[in-house]
Amino acid sequence: MSVVAMTRVLFDDYVRDEVIELGQQAVKIFEQQPGFVSLQRYRSRDRNEIVTLIEWESECAYTNCNESHDWLLLIPQWCALQEEGDVEIDTRLLDPLGTGKK
Repeated sequence: MSVVAMTRVLFDDYVRDEVIELGQQAVKIFEQQPGFVSLQRYRSRDRNEIVTLIEWESECAYTNCNESHDWLLLIPQWCALQEEGDVEIDTRLLDPLGTGKK
């Protein structure tokens, strides 16, 4: 069964460009991973927030991506922004409920 990882990134104005660049690098990594299905990114209209929804074939595929060499190389940059208090990141796994289509 597929799983969706929803990540919310709240950030300060002065790190906006860095957050967007890191997000673009992350997208390239995700798209190359086995089990990747789809990705959607949204930018809030009223605050510095980006929401990313990534669908994976399984929770195992999601976990494997998080343990991949390429992703592990990018994590320190995200962690540095969090430690400095410039960025707040929240990731949750969601199970699909269906499309509501008949």
